[in-house]
Amino acid sequence: MLLDSKLNFYEHVQNILTKVNRSIGMIRKLNSFLPRSSLLIIYKSFFRPHIDYGDVIYDQAFNLSLQKKIESIQYNASLAILRAVRGSSMKKVYQELGLESLQSRRWMRKLCLFYKIYREKSPNYLFELIPSNNRVYALCNPEKIPMFRTNHNFFKNSFFPSVIIEWNKLDLEIRNSESLLTFKKKSYRLSDHVAVVFIASIMLLVLSI
Repeated sequence: MLLDSKLNFYEHVQNILTKVNRSIGMIRKLNSFLPRSSLLIIYKSFFRPHIDYGDVIYDQAFNLSLQKKIESIQYNASLAILRAVRGSSMKKVYQELGLESLQSRRWMRKLCLFYKIYREKSPNYLFELIPSNNRVYALCNPEKIPMFRTNHNFFKNSFFPSVIIEWNKLDLEIRNSESLLTFKKKSYRLSDHVAVVFIASIMLLVLSI
């Protein structure tokens, strides 16, 4: 993972873009010889892991321009697999291939990691980073985790502040899931809504440019 002095991860994301986009040409060349299902397996096995690596760290939930840049990697790969033209609906392209958006994927991976931390299935020093409840907050917000006070977007976008916001949005039934598998199954029902909101946000960003 590439770090810079501002911790905005632009250099890291650009490195992923360069690496994966260079490989998308291979998908285009193989398109004439392999079925769509095989090309999809190649993407998931050899390209997407580069994007997934460290995604819970470099993800910036409130930085739409960076989100758009990251999502363009999978979108370009999807176009190559389908032989679709640029400008095709992202939602329809993903539906055709049975892919979730990368943003929805990171949302789920962050929540699953936090579930393990909160249920003390990870090193204890990670659990100790979670803010503890005070009496006033506990009375007004039962069963919710206090949020960090953030004066800077870099901190707001980091793992713990951003994932606690998403965690508190989940129904109590989901947060109290007895196992990680159950938590995943219940949370996946919400991931489609997250994807729709994200794609709509990206469209608004594009129209505003």
